[in-house]
Amino acid sequence: MINQAELAHKINVSITNLSQIEQGKRVPSDEQLEQIAFVFGIKLEELKGSIKEDEHG
Repeated sequence: MINQAELAHKINVSITNLSQIEQGKRVPSDEQLEQIAFVFGIKLEELKGSIKEDEHG
């Protein structure tokens, strides 16, 4: 399991920016999405799919 601070460090954003991404207050760049997918060992398409499901939840 990875915590917010570790993920923020791995994708090179501040904890505040990561929190805003999580809350839907900030849109992540394609590069950030790629980095998040890499950290979690999933394909970018899977990550984007899970984001869309959350939006329509």
